[in-house]
Amino acid sequence: MKCIFFISFFVLLYSCASGFRTKKLLHATTTSAFYELQRKEVSNNQFLEGKLRHPYKISPEKLKDILGNIEFIKNTRINYYSDYIFHPTELDKFTIDLSLTLEKLKDTHIGVVITQHDTDRSVISYPKRTSFLIFVNEEGLNIVFGDIQQMVSREISYNFFDWTQVSPIGLKENLDENEIILQEDLFEFKKVKGYYNRKWLVFSLEDLDKYKFQPRELDKKNLEN
Repeated sequence: MKCIFFISFFVLLYSCASGFRTKKLLHATTTSAFYELQRKEVSNNQFLEGKLRHPYKISPEKLKDILGNIEFIKNTRINYYSDYIFHPTELDKFTIDLSLTLEKLKDTHIGVVITQHDTDRSVISYPKRTSFLIFVNEEGLNIVFGDIQQMVSREISYNFFDWTQVSPIGLKENLDENEIILQEDLFEFKKVKGYYNRKWLVFSLEDLDKYKFQPRELDKKNLEN
């Protein structure tokens, strides 16, 4: 009986992973990769409600306004810290290609984005990887995070096929309490089975002017000098 259980478990695990692996690469740079994935291949796709509004046109500048203010808290075994998910320089690099990706998506596909960035760029610092699903539906712009600033070894960061290997990103409720995105007024957490998935963010697109990139503390000091 146990043998049957484990076989069933691994078959289910493989089927979920293989669906995610069918994503098609649209564009890549040394620090970012953009894919399309069929809606039906998304894990827990029954929670993806309504028609997809693809292709969708939105400027890189507005994407920076939307993504640039998202903060998170991470607890690890050795420390606790909070930060913005994306560095301004990182946003400047990948939002141009992200904008083009949204224009290319069919109404049967969603986008998958993987990006890595080394904020300090020193001999002792490491790149950090973030992955997310992105799509537009009747509710607005949806971002579903997988990895958030996951440390990547320098050796792996130089090999595209290594640093782009991420776990499948599904739409189920998030259970990782060690990684929390901070609530803000400009987005809503998506409810899944009556509970909030705190890695699934929905941004209304009815009034884009309300989204403005806010300078960080260090940026503010530089502007004052």
